[in-house]
Amino acid sequence: MRLLVRRALARLDRRAGLWTGLHAVLVTCVLAANSPPAGAADVALVVREAHGVYDVHGEFTAAVPQQVAWDVLSDYEHIGEFVHSVRSSRLVTSPGGHRVLRQQASAGFFPFRRTIRVELALAEDPGRRITFRDVLGRDFRHYAGAWTLRHGPAGTEVAYELAAEPRTSAPALLGRGVMAHGARDLLTQVRAEMLRRAALPGRADAGAARH
Repeated sequence: MRLLVRRALARLDRRAGLWTGLHAVLVTCVLAANSPPAGAADVALVVREAHGVYDVHGEFTAAVPQQVAWDVLSDYEHIGEFVHSVRSSRLVTSPGGHRVLRQQASAGFFPFRRTIRVELALAEDPGRRITFRDVLGRDFRHYAGAWTLRHGPAGTEVAYELAAEPRTSAPALLGRGVMAHGARDLLTQVRAEMLRRAALPGRADAGAARH
């Protein structure tokens, strides 16, 4: 009888230890996901989740001409040079004549990092707005959003919006953390690139200076 009791207690100890370990990993990952990168204070970000759909709204102001901001956002095939999560980005023309941006990116963080692929159908209002929508459907049931530019008193105001429904579910807290981490990195790095290009010598044509 004592042997059976000791075995039962040992199983409970092992289960408690496993839960403690899993809980520690989850807490660490959530904290990592919400750790702001350098420059994040210049970005305003809100991420909401409902029934597995994430709504992301971000804004920042960059003290650059609106044309510089547009040059950065529309530099589709060089995004990976200043957005670190993007591994490849290639612009193609669909059989219907529409421009589609094929992207491969790294999402999340260890041990939840994974590679995602999207094919974004693009629509432009030159100098003002870019809308995008994933037509591949490999990693997302729905993935669509927009970049919007407008002139402000302190420079160009940039707004980012995204609605995404991943095919792989995750706990709401962790999912929001991952989405917030990715969006904050994206906005921070895009803003930094706008400032970098605006500071280039002879900034008469920042787009030409890069190419």
